[in-house]
Amino acid sequence: IYWYDSALNSNPDKSAIHPSNLRSHYNKGVALFRSGDITRADHSFGVILDEVDKNFILAPSGTASVLNAIGCIYFVKKDFAGACELFKESISMKNDPPSPFQKAGTLCNIASAHYRMHNYEESETNFNDALSALRSSDNPCTVMEATIMCKLAYVLYKRGNEESEEGEKADLYLRAFNLFVMVALDKNNNELDDD
Repeated sequence: IYWYDSALNSNPDKSAIHPSNLRSHYNKGVALFRSGDITRADHSFGVILDEVDKNFILAPSGTASVLNAIGCIYFVKKDFAGACELFKESISMKNDPPSPFQKAGTLCNIASAHYRMHNYEESETNFNDALSALRSSDNPCTVMEATIMCKLAYVLYKRGNEESEEGEKADLYLRAFNLFVMVALDKNNNELDDD
């Protein structure tokens, strides 16, 4: 922690989103989080978040990945609503747009956070958006696509368990089943291609 504080104190530009300070605050927050000092870690991350909120347009390159990482830490702390906000903010930065893979991964994080909050419809929407982002890539990843499809199928299954109307319940189960079948067929086709 001393080294991060020393780096922050030695920089004449005290802005938390100055590239050197951004990394120092983030690394300090991670070190504090790992050591179990959640209160001081939250403070270190809070300094970044406050400055980004004030200067969203001017935030330097790399800010999106820092926001995403802090979102992951919030997720681990089970602050799923806070994690969702940070994930959304990280993919909405105009000066630091994510690649299709990064966007798909972050949308999966958002979907997972909604799932943990039992917001299954929001989770479904974000998994579908993740599939769209992934498929927009010039070089789509079939393993990642299959993983997202399986997670989406599970969300549909959970929604079906909570649905009281039989027709809607059957539709959700059928959609989940179809996704699992599509993944299984694609896996079998890929294995046959490898032979």
